[in-house]
Amino acid sequence: MKLSSIKVEQSLLGSLIKNSESFYDIDHFISEIDFTNDVNGTIYSIIRQICNAKEKIDKVILAQKIQNLGISFQEDLDIYDYIDCLSLAVTNKDSAIKYAKELMAYGKEIFLLELEGKDPSEIGFEGMTNILQNAKPLNFQELVKRKILYQ
Repeated sequence: MKLSSIKVEQSLLGSLIKNSESFYDIDHFISEIDFTNDVNGTIYSIIRQICNAKEKIDKVILAQKIQNLGISFQEDLDIYDYIDCLSLAVTNKDSAIKYAKELMAYGKEIFLLELEGKDPSEIGFEGMTNILQNAKPLNFQELVKRKILYQ
């Protein structure tokens, strides 16, 4: 099991639901694969579709679009209630950018841990901190060489 940043993901989605204009500030560096939670990744994907179609994000329509996909998540998850809870987030126009950057930073930490051959869920906070402080930055060629990109 990988570490996840569900709270950051939820905060980002809530911010986008309430401030859809922020989507265009973050879409160039965030995608649904950056989300560790499948439900949150799916919600982001549908938000992207809505924004690219220049439509207004409405939480009911968002939930309907997800439900129409026929995807089943956890048995007891009511997608309407989940999206309604996300929309209760206290946010402003700049919140989405802040949460997107946090999500990207979190993804980088997990990536570095996996490069070290470690299971992030078994390392603990001190172990993660040690690996991250000692990690050398990798360039693009090194990532391709290690077959990390383009798998």
